[in-house]
This record gives sequence, structure tokens and C-alpha cells, in this order.
Amino acid sequence: MGNCVTLLCRNEVLRIIGVNASTLWRWRKAGAFPEPFKVTRRTLRWRESDIANWLESHRRAEGGAN
Repeated sequence: MGNCVTLLCRNEVLRIIGVNASTLWRWRKAGAFPEPFKVTRRTLRWRESDIANWLESHRRAEGGAN
């Protein structure tokens, strides 16, 4: 098998990025956050690597050293 990809549900993403569901929805609508993909018709998941990359770029854009 190839590389394993860790998938995150919405609640996991919210916990990691530290915002509420409304903020996440607004960011997604504005195109300011990675888009999830549909696992089923009603189930969305984000790749953990996409969230990590977004966090890193967001920190760099704000001038964070961490």
C-alpha cells in the first residue's frame, strides 16, 4: 500500500484551529480555508496535512515565529 492519509472530521478541525463552526463556515465560504472532500453525500473530511499546511502559512503570514 502507498502513503496513509489521516482524515479529520469537522470537530477535530475546529479543535485544532481553535475557532467555532460559524467562523469555519465563513472562512470556507470566503475561500480562505482548505476545502474538505466528501466521503459520502453528507460526510466531509479534511486531510490532516492540508490543515497543518494552512496553519503554518497562516502563522507565517502573521509573522509568528512558532
